[in-house]
Amino acid sequence: MKHKIITLILSLVSVSLLASDSFWSKVYSFENDSLQLEYLVNSGGKLLYTSPDEIPRLVELLDSIYAESHNVKAKSGSLMFQSLLVRNEGNIDSAILIQQNAIQLLKNAPPNELLCNLYNITGISFYRKGDVITQLNYNDSAITIARELHLENIEVTLIQNRAYIKRTLGKTDEAIQTLNALLKKAKDNRQSSTILINLGILYSDINHNDSAIWCYQTAAQKAEYYEEWQYKASALAHICELQLSIEQAENILPYINQADSIYKELNDINNIFRMLSIRTFYNIQSKNYEAADTNSLELIQLAESYNNERFKIDAYRLRSQLLEASDNWEDALTYYRKYRVLKDSINNEDLQHELANLEVKFETSEKQRKLDLMKKQKELDDKRQIIYYSIGVSAILLLVLILVVIVFINRQRILKNEQQKLQLKQEIERNQAEIDQKNRQLTSKALHLSERHELLEEILTITKDDPQNGLDQIKRKVKSKLNSESDWEEFRIYFEELNPDFFTKVKAIKPELTDRELRLLALIKIGLNIREVANLLHIESNSVKVARYRLKKKFELDTDDSLEAFVNRL
Repeated sequence: MKHKIITLILSLVSVSLLASDSFWSKVYSFENDSLQLEYLVNSGGKLLYTSPDEIPRLVELLDSIYAESHNVKAKSGSLMFQSLLVRNEGNIDSAILIQQNAIQLLKNAPPNELLCNLYNITGISFYRKGDVITQLNYNDSAITIARELHLENIEVTLIQNRAYIKRTLGKTDEAIQTLNALLKKAKDNRQSSTILINLGILYSDINHNDSAIWCYQTAAQKAEYYEEWQYKASALAHICELQLSIEQAENILPYINQADSIYKELNDINNIFRMLSIRTFYNIQSKNYEAADTNSLELIQLAESYNNERFKIDAYRLRSQLLEASDNWEDALTYYRKYRVLKDSINNEDLQHELANLEVKFETSEKQRKLDLMKKQKELDDKRQIIYYSIGVSAILLLVLILVVIVFINRQRILKNEQQKLQLKQEIERNQAEIDQKNRQLTSKALHLSERHELLEEILTITKDDPQNGLDQIKRKVKSKLNSESDWEEFRIYFEELNPDFFTKVKAIKPELTDRELRLLALIKIGLNIREVANLLHIESNSVKVARYRLKKKFELDTDDSLEAFVNRL
């Protein structure tokens, strides 16, 4: 078995070297420095999974490019890969600081794929730190750049990350809706496969296991058809894990073998370890303890050969479960202690508390009492803060309400005063108009009296000197007075006060109308009949009818049309 593990490790190392050589061959094949740099910063991340030991070499190359060209993209790429190494070592705060410095270097540059990737990995760093809200902000920034640059595949990946953030926040249903909408818009089967896998994970979270299995199986079929082997292996691995979790793993061994074979061909050490863990758990659940024993020891040797703490945690945990299932309690406790020591060193958990739960399951009443007291104190403090806050808000709202009432009352008082002033002004204007009208009437009456007085004086003078000739002069004077223009002008003034726009409208229709025709129209407007008009104009009634007929023709009225109705509409 030891020889088998060594052979596996050597094969992985050789494949890793081949992947590394392929990457560097591609790098040095570029004749254009700009294209070479783009490949380094956008594809160099692959080395993190295939040949992590090559990352320092990549950083060194990017630093040398920056030293020669002062291209900020080279420096930002170098910082990005340094941060990934630091993050993998568990120093997340330092990784975030380096990533933020890399982002700052590109702040003034046009949006680019490197900046998009930096926002994404910085968000992931905050996620690992437990700050999901900050991760959401960085994820939004990355999505904005991906959309602006039309990086559709990256955008799909980022939206899937966003769905996982919602899952972390407890919004699984919303995350499922997001991925279902994304699945409908997916343009190729590579995108569909990853979306289906992530949908399966979300469905399994809410125990919709049939839907989850369907998603995984469909993803595996699509991935196989388009030879996307990594996604097929991922879908198969998820099927195995779900079936094991619900203890329905009778038929998953072919899936384990297929996924394991694909991951070994891809030299994906993380998932090779994952499949060996699944195989171990499958054998434990199937009570094939001999095969499980072999698998668990392989896991431990593989984890220790890579000195990977996460691998060791899983290997020790599975070894402890196997020994516990086979009633080897002493060795089970030994491996469980190893598991807890490593897990607590990474997650900063309380080792003594967990060991106490394993060895002696009890909890002191004093500790519980203190916890309850602290909880009650916290609740009391929270309530007190809420009360203080409510009082403060209420006081502010009351003050605002008082100010609003005062402003409203003042406004109403001002409006009332303005309304009273307006009414007073209108009343003064009406009174002045009445006074002016009375004055005009008095003036007109005085003029008429004066003119009649003068006429009588002239008649007396004429009849006194020459009675016969005086009679003819009296007739001419009276006729002249009857046709006096001043009388008509006075009539016009009063008429226009009552009908201010009448003559303007009439002249707009027929500008050629004579003054006599305008007078006739005015008399019709005030409602005089033919006989009354004839008497006032000192003409025959037939003459009035002829004048009315001519007016109808000028206004192009039909025979049946009423001249009165036409005039009254003006």
